[in-house]
Amino acid sequence: MSPMPGSFSAYLAAPIFDQHQLAVVDRLYQELQLRDFNVFSPYHASQDIFRGRPPSECTAEERALVIQGNISNLHCWLLLAWVGGYEAGFTDPGVIWEMGYAAALSGAPAAWNNSPLRPLTLAYIDESDKRQSMNLMLSATVDVVVKGIADLRIALQLARLCKYEALRERYHPRKVLGGEMEPVV
Repeated sequence: MSPMPGSFSAYLAAPIFDQHQLAVVDRLYQELQLRDFNVFSPYHASQDIFRGRPPSECTAEERALVIQGNISNLHCWLLLAWVGGYEAGFTDPGVIWEMGYAAALSGAPAAWNNSPLRPLTLAYIDESDKRQSMNLMLSATVDVVVKGIADLRIALQLARLCKYEALRERYHPRKVLGGEMEPVV
């Protein structure tokens, strides 16, 4: 399914707990914007609600508003999920939840089973990540895996052009991760 013009919505799932993570999130946000994606970032969207306070210091209504916004925006065309950057290099539990929700929406992986549903899920592994692989279960539910900003730029451009065969050829999880997919224990 090709998106309608102007419907290239993207959701940016990422850990946001320290300055390094926030710097990567800002870079990913900018990469999506440069390619004319309509970007929803839970971090950026929650700033007006949380106003610098941690969620624990916000009202139940404020937290609910953030969660509702996140869930409604997961009904998007592309989910960019940073699967590293968390403690000891593991995937942030919130990102895992967002990936699972997207997988349920798309009949994961969306691009490879010709699903008319979305989102297309692109897993991103940053050069700074301690772990340069993914859990087997997560890797089986994503459409694309890229390592590093250079490959992310190429993959986003291919996605924007709906070049699914080119994405599959270059960034299929088995191709990128090969034997590095971590076993389920």
